[in-house]
Amino acid sequence: MDSSKIKDLLNISKDIRILYVEDNTDARDTMVVMLKNFFSAITVGVDGEDGLAKFNDSTIDLILTDINMPKMNGIEMINEIRKVSQKIPILILTATNHADISAKTENFAISGYLLKPIDISQLVETLFNTVKQITLNNGNQEE
Repeated sequence: MDSSKIKDLLNISKDIRILYVEDNTDARDTMVVMLKNFFSAITVGVDGEDGLAKFNDSTIDLILTDINMPKMNGIEMINEIRKVSQKIPILILTATNHADISAKTENFAISGYLLKPIDISQLVETLFNTVKQITLNNGNQEE
């Protein structure tokens, strides 16, 4: 893994507020440990309904979500979030075929997909690219 990419991510991610939604306790706990290396503000949802409620109650810059969840799946949650915000970057975690998920989410302007089990290099690269875009967009909005 490229250590400079990790350093770059650390330099730009500290002020990003992330919502992470995952119903599997073990996967959620493992990912939160990884995310804490890069983000200081992590809001965790345990299913789509909880994730949507936390999105509505918080200021979020980036969403990282599973798709297959009880109560409300990730696609339904994203659909509701897109009714509120078309711009917030959303990354999808999935153990299923990327093409199947991509077809189901093509109208939602998804920022990226991460295949489970998570590859650390892919995670860092995807987070870096997404966070870099967030910081560029935030800089453009301040002008």
